[in-house]
Amino acid sequence: DHVPPVGEEIFLLKMGEMVLKGLNRRGFEERLMGNARRRLQKYGKFRIYSRQSITYVEPQSLDCDLDGAFQSLSQLFGVVGLSRAKACEKTPEAIVETAKTYLYDDLMEARTFKVESKRSDKSFPLSSGQTAQGYNVNVGSMLNNGLEIALEGVVLKTNQFEWALNFNATTNHNEILTLDPDVAEGGIKSSSSILRVGGSRYQAYMIKYAGVDKTNGKAMYYKDVTDNQGNVIGRTTTYDYTAATKYDCGSTLPSWYGGFGTTFKGYGFDLTVGFSWQLGGKIYDGGYQQLMHNGLEQGTNMHKDLLNAWSYENPNSNIPRLSAASADDGLLTKSQTPLDFFLTSSNYLCLNNLTLGYTLPKSIVQPLKLNNVRVYFSGENLFLLTKRKGLDPRYNFGIGSMTQGAGLASGDYASSRSIAAGISITF
Repeated sequence: DHVPPVGEEIFLLKMGEMVLKGLNRRGFEERLMGNARRRLQKYGKFRIYSRQSITYVEPQSLDCDLDGAFQSLSQLFGVVGLSRAKACEKTPEAIVETAKTYLYDDLMEARTFKVESKRSDKSFPLSSGQTAQGYNVNVGSMLNNGLEIALEGVVLKTNQFEWALNFNATTNHNEILTLDPDVAEGGIKSSSSILRVGGSRYQAYMIKYAGVDKTNGKAMYYKDVTDNQGNVIGRTTTYDYTAATKYDCGSTLPSWYGGFGTTFKGYGFDLTVGFSWQLGGKIYDGGYQQLMHNGLEQGTNMHKDLLNAWSYENPNSNIPRLSAASADDGLLTKSQTPLDFFLTSSNYLCLNNLTLGYTLPKSIVQPLKLNNVRVYFSGENLFLLTKRKGLDPRYNFGIGSMTQGAGLASGDYASSRSIAAGISITF
């Protein structure tokens, strides 16, 4: 394989998703590289080639106009990522030294960053005489910082086969640092979330489910007990959700997310497998809440978990009794009220893609006047493991509610599964 000369500045191009997927991937790559070559003709002589989904652009002479070429490539259709890089020896010492010199200005400017949220949660009165009641202003500051890890390498390589692994992981900490003094003490509250100092942008805020009263099957909810001055001195339970207290139920953001995969080539076979994963987050499963009603909504599906609802024979269930009384809306489906019972783990493992191929030996294809014959099987989105069947945490990472922005509650289609098999013949 070609290796860029040490010390040479090059460009790295990342192609869009439509280019990287499908059976015509190589054709898309060749077309994109051809378009890039035509664009760069007036800026000098460049060598363009692709390795492992990255397109490399190397200047072949000292008089190449790198700035002009970079600007031209940034406008090339099909490219979603473009960066300048410098080749160096593959040793820790060489990498560190090259980074110090080549990235000196960027490293000196590297800092954590604050994002001031521009929200409509606070209004200020107008005096212009117009009918508007207020206008939007910044009410606080927010910090995002995190860590990305990417590992890739060949684990085993011989004359007969090669095995490679890749792994990447990302963690992001989101924290609200300040809020306007008028709202800082209690935070900015909505039907299912709260913005407070020390919390995240996606902080759940809802009624907490206290389980089922074993004696009668009614749902119970937690409620603060206060003294005459309004100070909280304890907590009790209530059957009336309108009298229940809303609580901070923590951030829904995942702790880590990423992917891993492997490739194998040997003895005529080739295998590529790619997974994605997520750990430590929550999602409000509004689709599940819709199905957990008491049966009074004619023509509406019911979840099979309702078969385990409370009864005198099943007093230890955490699902309240089923009753024809309209007041028996234990899981708050009819009232569409957010309840922490439906805050569900957003952990998942997905097999994003798998390709298995076999290339026939030359001793078989050459007598047939053929250059190459390969049979293959490929699939995308082959399986998804989650806390509950039917829940797709990849849909979003927000809090949402029963009807908006939670799981698949909006009724949209889940990601489709595609499977293909074929034979590729080169004459």
